[in-house]
Amino acid sequence: MFWRRPEVVRLIERLKSGDPSEHGKAAEALGKLGDPAAVPALFEFLSTNSIVPHLRAAAEALMEIEGPRAAQTILGWLKDKDDPVRRKVVSAFQAVKDRRAVPFLVECLRDADNQVRGWATHGLGSIGDPESAPALIECLWDDDHDLGREAAFALQNIADHRAAEALAPKLKDEYVETRGRAAGFLGIVRDKLALPSLVEGLADPDVVVRRNCAEALGWIGDPAAQPALIPLLRDESLFVRWVASRALEHIGDQDAAKLPLEWLHSEDVETRRRAAEVLGALKSRTAVPALIDSLTDTDELVRENAAKSLEQLEDKSAIPGLRRSLSDGSFRVRRSVARALASLGDWSSPLAFIETLCDPIMSGENRADMLAEIKRLRSPGTIPWLLEYLGDPDWNVRCNAADVLGELGDQSAVPALERLLSDRDGFVRCHAAAALVEMGRKDMVPFLLGFLKDKFYVARCFAAEAIGKAGDRRAVPTLIECLNDEYFDVRNFAAQALLKLQDPRATEDFIARLKGETDRKRAAVFRADQDRRKATYRSRTIAPAGEPVYIVAKVPLRLLPLLQEVFLMYYRGHQPDISPDGDLVMEEDVMQRLVEDITDEMLSNFHEPWETDHRARSFEALSFKIIPPALGRT
Repeated sequence: MFWRRPEVVRLIERLKSGDPSEHGKAAEALGKLGDPAAVPALFEFLSTNSIVPHLRAAAEALMEIEGPRAAQTILGWLKDKDDPVRRKVVSAFQAVKDRRAVPFLVECLRDADNQVRGWATHGLGSIGDPESAPALIECLWDDDHDLGREAAFALQNIADHRAAEALAPKLKDEYVETRGRAAGFLGIVRDKLALPSLVEGLADPDVVVRRNCAEALGWIGDPAAQPALIPLLRDESLFVRWVASRALEHIGDQDAAKLPLEWLHSEDVETRRRAAEVLGALKSRTAVPALIDSLTDTDELVRENAAKSLEQLEDKSAIPGLRRSLSDGSFRVRRSVARALASLGDWSSPLAFIETLCDPIMSGENRADMLAEIKRLRSPGTIPWLLEYLGDPDWNVRCNAADVLGELGDQSAVPALERLLSDRDGFVRCHAAAALVEMGRKDMVPFLLGFLKDKFYVARCFAAEAIGKAGDRRAVPTLIECLNDEYFDVRNFAAQALLKLQDPRATEDFIARLKGETDRKRAAVFRADQDRRKATYRSRTIAPAGEPVYIVAKVPLRLLPLLQEVFLMYYRGHQPDISPDGDLVMEEDVMQRLVEDITDEMLSNFHEPWETDHRARSFEALSFKIIPPALGRT
């Protein structure tokens, strides 16, 4: 082995060099050489370095050279009282896919630090050794629910029947939360052994348990579950029906649509409503003709649900039938039909453009092109349709409709926009005033000036932008005050408005300096926020200390059912309230956890393409539409 010594010496020198790009390659090469002379240098590197990929390379090299002796030495480091030291050690070894690391990682599962336990859980799942199953099964019921989920995913990779054997009896537990968690874990583990227990759980009196059992059966994907899932398409809970239809779609049996198709002809209106609702989610194109017939049903909600299902089925053969329903007597039906036509690529009616522009989820994309097309079509129904959107119960839709009317500039909309100046929602009033300014009404500038001091920062931004377009120099003193606003966007819009007003206190150089200075501050705040999230990710609690502080946030009306389901599933006992203005009121700590969970879930890689599961989809939709800063605290 003497002939290897010079190579070992050179690699150790590279390991200690000041060039980080050399460290990982040197550690990997030392592991392949297998010379015990490299062990001290690798241990020293492991204890002093902080770059995780390089730490993993060093850990893998040590396991190659020393095996159990290396693991035993590092086990001693787990006795260190410093949490960061233990985290660093386990983060290095959690990616070592070597069964010799299993005892080391199982020991980490007993650590007091949540991050250490989490990384160890992930590492054991990557290795997939059945010997770690009992320890991981214990982790399922950890007080940290996120750790329990990670343990379930680790058990899925291990594919050991002991997980299902331990979880299935929990579906009969007296505590509803235990039953719900067990059903969720069984879905992640995906063991057909649990099929009978999950089918039985579909009759549970609790909506969360039924929903989780249905989702678990979908993930398992066994056709034997189909007869039990079909009755759930008539469940009293919208979310249970939705999950059951998704599960049946994943199982992939086209016969699942046969019974709902029969329900479309039922004399019971509620049965027809639910049938029209779930057929789209079942993805059975054989339902298209029946759904087109349902567009003429006597019940408004049946017609609306039929249009939504046709949108989901993505079958262009439905376009002629949908076009005929654009003259439906119900505004709700017409807008659902327009949304379906837009999604199918049929823009023959201005209503499809209007629906896309006014919809709180879809607005913003290709806005200029859509407005140009609406102007080109010049349909006599354009303005009346938009005026109907001004009366929508969703504040976001009213705002978008006002914006579109302002950009179209049709004076016949002025009376309706003036009425909107007394809307119950302040943000809607701001948009109405901005639309009138767009139409040349400079008398709206004083009205907008009041919004430059609004407690809602988005209103301040919007008002500053609208005032800049108006070109009224009366706004200059208030805009100058906004240059000291706590939010970068408000300062930026105020500076841009002053620039348009040709005020000497606003120049391109000033704006550039403002952006540069604030971008650095925002980057620093972002880094600090990321560090805080990492530190608290697995140790969050939503129980506030002392008197709770309540926060008011704006959420589009269409997303409220989705948000309520998220709270029901994951924040039991913390259902938000709805203010008289239709805004959301919740405890500040709950809102903070929701925002953090949205971020964490969107970064998660746990889900397969078909799943991006309902939780992830819910959080993703909410992340773009919950306005994070508070409107006010009480």
